[in-house]
Order: sequence, then structure tokens, then C-alpha cells
Amino acid sequence: MPTYNSAAAAINANGMIQTIGPPKTGKMVKTKWTLLKKTFNQIEVYRNVSGSHWDNVQGAGIEGTAAASIWDTYVVAKSQIAMRPLRNKGWPPYDDMQAILGENSGAHGRHTFHPATTAPASISIDDVLDDADGGLNLLDMDVDPSHQSLHYYRLPVQ
Repeated sequence: MPTYNSAAAAINANGMIQTIGPPKTGKMVKTKWTLLKKTFNQIEVYRNVSGSHWDNVQGAGIEGTAAASIWDTYVVAKSQIAMRPLRNKGWPPYDDMQAILGENSGAHGRHTFHPATTAPASISIDDVLDDADGGLNLLDMDVDPSHQSLHYYRLPVQ
């Protein structure tokens, strides 16, 4: 909490930032930061939904009844509640939050799964086509537990 307390002290000391309301506390700063991160992360999730649109001027840019129906279904979930006011307007802190948190600000670490960035195993066309008769080889892939290599076995043709 020392970081939030330091931020609160800096906000309270700067008359350009602290203009209304009571003096800020570390708890208030932490609550605000958590809300900002939640909204930012929900926008990032929405931006990665296939077929969705996001810009910081028009927000999701929902136009027409079909798009409105899809949007209403998307934001009905409690986990998407921060997106509701962004139907047709941008979110002013977005650019600043992106500068602070960067792209892909979600989970990081050794045990995090990122399906979009995991390269699929490559298969040579020679492994699929049978040179002798031009037919297909059916492959049985055995993935090495150490994830170091893939082994291909030719299944017998009947």
C-alpha cells in the first residue's frame, strides 16, 4: 500500500490534480486504479473479440438493431459491466492506460497460456502425401512430454 499512499500524497500536494472532493487516501487511489485497470482490460478483451470494433472516439460504435442486439447480449454479463457506457463513446483514459500498461496487459508469467501466440506444429507436405501412390498418409502425432519435439508415425494403410 505504500505506492498508493505515495500517489495519494502527490495528488493532494498538486493543486492542478486535486481540485474537488476530500483529500485522497491510499485506499481511494487503490480503488480508482483497480477500476481503471478493470475498464481497460475489458476494452482489451472486447477489442480481441472477432468482428468487434473499438476506437477511442466512438467506443464500440454500435449502429443498427442487429449490432445493438449483439452488444446488449455481450454487456449483460456482470463481468462486462464496465463496457456498458462505452456503446457509442470512447473512454478518455484509454491512451494513457495503454501507455502505462502496454499491449496485452493481461496475465503474464511462466504458466500463462496464450493460444494466439503459440505456434502450431508444422507438418511437411511430404509427411502428408504418400510418394508411391499420391494418396494421403494418416498421421498419428505423439507429443513429447518435454514439448521439445513432435514425433510422427505412419499408420498402416488398409
